[in-house]
Amino acid sequence: MSSELLRAEGLCKSFPTGEGSIDVLRGIDLVIREGERLAVLGRSGVGKSTLLHLLGSLDRPTAGRVIFRDSVDVSTLAAAALARFRNASLGFVFQFHHLLPEFDAVENVMMPGLIGGLGFSEMRPRAVRLLQEVGLEHRLTHTVGKLSGGERQRVAVARALVLEPALLLADEPTGNLDPKTGEQVLELMLEMNRAHGTALVIATHSPELAGRLNRRVVIAEGTLEEALP
Repeated sequence: MSSELLRAEGLCKSFPTGEGSIDVLRGIDLVIREGERLAVLGRSGVGKSTLLHLLGSLDRPTAGRVIFRDSVDVSTLAAAALARFRNASLGFVFQFHHLLPEFDAVENVMMPGLIGGLGFSEMRPRAVRLLQEVGLEHRLTHTVGKLSGGERQRVAVARALVLEPALLLADEPTGNLDPKTGEQVLELMLEMNRAHGTALVIATHSPELAGRLNRRVVIAEGTLEEALP
């Protein structure tokens, strides 16, 4: 069995409202292992995105903690240290690509490294190589507005992988794409998992997509359970 990569212990998340708080997650325990391919299933609004945000340290839990490689308690890191950890160790792909429209494809992919203090001369070859891997060698200098929806999502995948993160978190990554393009993007992420050993956690409401991964969990009423094979 592969080594433990990330462990969530007792994760709870509540959101205040004018009529009291809403408990979205109620004590989630989850272990993700190196190189794993995990689907998080559930209906819209049950907390899939909330869970990914907590696992990826984009938000802090109301209670519980997230441990990375059995040593880093992500929940206790100060803001600056948390940002460095997230940039170096995690990649994110969302339903909407969140690319920077004023930059071209290569520049968008380079951005995590530049933010992390790496030089242009180091990051550009990495970005070009990844864009070639995702089939966009002919679109390197095209700005976001000149790319199709599928091309933008492939740029987003390349950006998420440019620093070779241990874990890629994807929130409905194919939900805004037509079926053919969505299949291409999913296959791309699976190939990156096979080629680079990057663990995948994909939140989806699609049983078909989840069936392509080797493990499935389901969120319902704020709790998590393993799905049957």
